[in-house]
Amino acid sequence: HEGACRLLADGVDIRTIQLMLGHADIKQTQRFLNITDEELRKAMTGVWERRRQLKAVGQ
Repeated sequence: HEGACRLLADGVDIRTIQLMLGHADIKQTQRFLNITDEELRKAMTGVWERRRQLKAVGQ
């Protein structure tokens, strides 16, 4: 639990943490990390923004 919280604090996106923990549902990871729906929304928005930026650079 502490390691996953540190990853989140260090900027690792929650989807990556979900995969590392083996959670089938992002909500399970959210509960595990004790984050709110708003924090989850912001984290996922950041993930999609980074993906969009990477695609733009790769084109």
